[in-house]
Amino acid sequence: MSKMLILQGNSAPAGSYPDESGNKIAWPIGALHVWAASQYAKRKGYDAVVLDKPGQPQSQTSPQASAAIFGRRLQSEAHSRIPGVDAPGNPLPH
Repeated sequence: MSKMLILQGNSAPAGSYPDESGNKIAWPIGALHVWAASQYAKRKGYDAVVLDKPGQPQSQTSPQASAAIFGRRLQSEAHSRIPGVDAPGNPLPH
């Protein structure tokens, strides 16, 4: 089955964004509802691959960006592609 690469975005302190229960928790890795993003991938027919890497500092060399690029290279070698979504749920170009 094809995989969907899910990036968690940027971290956020408590009080910034609500979780699924409405509590404004801290998001130490990224402010993404991982379960919902994983379910989205599943409904689209993909295995979800969630990167547990922080998005900060925002740059092309952040831990998250580096892990995503490495993952895409692995998929390229297998002649496949990894679609993904960013934190708001927007499809990423591939």
